[in-house]
Amino acid sequence: MKDRLVEIVRRRRRELGWTQRELARAVRSSASRSSKLEHGDASVSLELVARCLEAMSVTSKLDPDDALDPLRQPGLTEHHRAELSRELLRRRIAARIAEREGVDPDDVRHALANLELEPLERLRRMFQRARLHRRSVH
Repeated sequence: MKDRLVEIVRRRRRELGWTQRELARAVRSSASRSSKLEHGDASVSLELVARCLEAMSVTSKLDPDDALDPLRQPGLTEHHRAELSRELLRRRIAARIAEREGVDPDDVRHALANLELEPLERLRRMFQRARLHRRSVH
């Protein structure tokens, strides 16, 4: 499923002359995650793939006839195509809001994701972040 998308990421990274470390830096990830992505590790999320595609300007070039369109790649199930499509749409919306409001797109995506959560899940995540923050301060 992700094989074709991974190939697009790998090919585009090489076209740009980026190292895996540079790609990782661009998507705020680790070099090891970048390596795992390119080697087809099943633990790599579609969200990371979408971030990589966006960082390398692949999503801005999407066209239904474009061979690099990740949504039209063979081997994607309808479920995965819908998941990737939702993630790309969320990123575009967040980028527009961030640009208009002058804030970080990651902060907007985080806020939008929290709006989709149930109240108890939001509280659980809020407390988890607070615990992590307390640990990092001490």
